[in-house]
Amino acid sequence: MMKAGYVVMVIVGTLLAVSGIGLLAAGVAAATVAAQQGRDGFLTTPSGSFSVASYAITSPNLTTESNSGTGTRAQAGSGGTPSGLATVMLEATSARGTGVFIGIAPRTEVDRYLASVAHSELTSVNSAPFRTEYREVPGSRRPARPGSQTWWTVAASGPGTQRLVWPVVSGDWAVIVMNADATQGVDVNARAGVRSGLFVPAAVALLLGGGLLLVAGVLLVVCGALGLGRRDSAQGPDGHGGPVGATGTVGATGTVGATGGGTETRGTGPGGIDEAARVKTT
Repeated sequence: MMKAGYVVMVIVGTLLAVSGIGLLAAGVAAATVAAQQGRDGFLTTPSGSFSVASYAITSPNLTTESNSGTGTRAQAGSGGTPSGLATVMLEATSARGTGVFIGIAPRTEVDRYLASVAHSELTSVNSAPFRTEYREVPGSRRPARPGSQTWWTVAASGPGTQRLVWPVVSGDWAVIVMNADATQGVDVNARAGVRSGLFVPAAVALLLGGGLLLVAGVLLVVCGALGLGRRDSAQGPDGHGGPVGATGTVGATGTVGATGGGTETRGTGPGGIDEAARVKTT
């Protein structure tokens, strides 16, 4: 094989090995997330304090879309969450010891319910340090008790800690947190969680794929390096193949003298052996 071929093997093997390491790292992360979903199966956030002076805390738009022809996907341009891939858990406890209400409903129903009602839309949550930001929506009307409404997709209401679990489905949704009696000034400690059955198979696929790429890459690097080593050892120090040859110069030095009836020529031939040649003259 040409030297370039071995070099390509080393380069490709290195790329495969690096890709394999990346997939293995992602697989370990997915396995860690799956293991941290806890006894109840949810990966949860720390509890945080949410406090506003208005009648309700609402979420930004949560838009999901399920396309039966091509599978489930998030709605383009909406920043939505894919439908059918996860289950969401919400927990809230009133910091004032009163009843609390949590509900998820279609966005149009929530907008209609809160029309002309002062409420606060959650726009940002920072975890370190914990800080929330809201968009205040003005209003002058007091809403009806949220528990009396029948259009909630899922809801939980009452004293103490309230919890709801919602499998994400297609639609345009809103989350709302209020006092159960619809009074002004919401002050709760809340946390959220998510559960997905994709973490375990994703971890297995990433670990297997990463392992295969890493092994293939290492084998290519080793074979390429061995090939380059054999090719270099087969060449001489001057870069040419074959054994080092011996070169020599044959020189001739001699004297011509007359002895009797002939002329004798002596010289030194190849191998350093003295030779004599007699030339018969007439």
